Amino acid sequence: MKIQFHLRDASSNNETRIYARISYKGQRLKYYTKHSILPSNWDKVKKRAIGKSRDASYINNELDNFINIVKDEYVNYELNNNRNIPTTETLGALIDKKYKSIERIDPKSVEKKLTFMEYFEEFIKRTKDGVRTNGSITKFSKNTIKNYSMTESLLKDFAKDELYKLDFDSINMNFYELLMAFMNKRKYKINTKGKHIATIKNLMNDATDRGYNTNLIFRSKNFKRLSEEVFNIYLTKDEINDIANLDLSNNSRRDIIRDLFLIGCYTGQSYIDYSNFNKNNIHGDFIKYSRAKNPNVSFKNEINIPIKHELLKILEKYDYKLPKTFSNQKTNKHLKEIGKMVDSLNVLIEINLDGKKTYKYNCIGTHTARRSFASNEYIDGTPSLSIMQLTGHKTEKSFMKYIKLSSKEHAQIIKKTWDERSQNKLKVII
Repeated sequence: MKIQFHLRDASSNNETRIYARISYKGQRLKYYTKHSILPSNWDKVKKRAIGKSRDASYINNELDNFINIVKDEYVNYELNNNRNIPTTETLGALIDKKYKSIERIDPKSVEKKLTFMEYFEEFIKRTKDGVRTNGSITKFSKNTIKNYSMTESLLKDFAKDELYKLDFDSINMNFYELLMAFMNKRKYKINTKGKHIATIKNLMNDATDRGYNTNLIFRSKNFKRLSEEVFNIYLTKDEINDIANLDLSNNSRRDIIRDLFLIGCYTGQSYIDYSNFNKNNIHGDFIKYSRAKNPNVSFKNEINIPIKHELLKILEKYDYKLPKTFSNQKTNKHLKEIGKMVDSLNVLIEINLDGKKTYKYNCIGTHTARRSFASNEYIDGTPSLSIMQLTGHKTEKSFMKYIKLSSKEHAQIIKKTWDERSQNKLKVII
């Protein structure tokens, strides 16, 4: 694909519109951008605005963003249409939908340019108010907003302690290295540092799209979000049964926490989803309810959960009115204490590549329940797509990260499959 920009009237004494000539696989599309410029401020060879003024930088940045939009829409169309290419009419419509939906602020119309931190504050406010979009999402979760606020607080501390002047132009590699060192001093984990960098990149992209920023160093491959795979466990069916068989009648809090944890193991749902189960949700051998986990989804997905005998016993125990849970911190603490009471969980396991070990019960948390459900069903041969319908995973890639099986367990699954094939062949021969 080739995209070049031209002027509608290159001989005009007034500003004239900039249009794009898009060529791909024998197709040509002429598309007018939102921007105009004086021909005297246009480089006919480089096809870009001339000069180092803010206006020129803004226009050139907008043209670069336009190219990215066109290429993204083209590639997405091919991927979703068996590698067929879009017609010029279709591509034009796709560009319209994405390009014209982005709110941009021309620097000429900005009376007062917000400082970096003022923009951050306004960025968070627009996110809370539901008026910010990233192209698909217009309503963000409370956790996203919380993460933004934590990064804002971090940057305020960083600027104060390191005497660093924060503005759009100072978000460069020097800033990146100093901030990483600052977070290292605070002993932040790799994924925590990565989340803060991701927020900063989101902010800078937003400011760039809206015309506040022209500094693109944050898009450098070295200005990257670090991440590492978090060590998580799942509980086998035998270990879950061991927890279920504990006598906790002398401690009502632990008894409740254990029961709620088991419901997660039996259903693959989170507490916020199953806490409202009642008799009206039971339809034969299934529990039916509607889940709208994603705040951007206007409709609710109906979930059908097969009822295990063990699940029914717990629901009946509480007369189908599940008790309220405790704080996540207290719940995790009690789950570890409950796990310590189970002999099968008093085993040492490695928790990192350096060979560090801890007892398995120390790794149990609220999320272990859903992960255990998914992993055990996967081991038993339940199709991934069927499990995903219950766990809420949208892609198989994200789902497979959720499955916590060792290399040996994967090998056992393959051997089981081979054995079943051999048995089937013998049946055919007989």
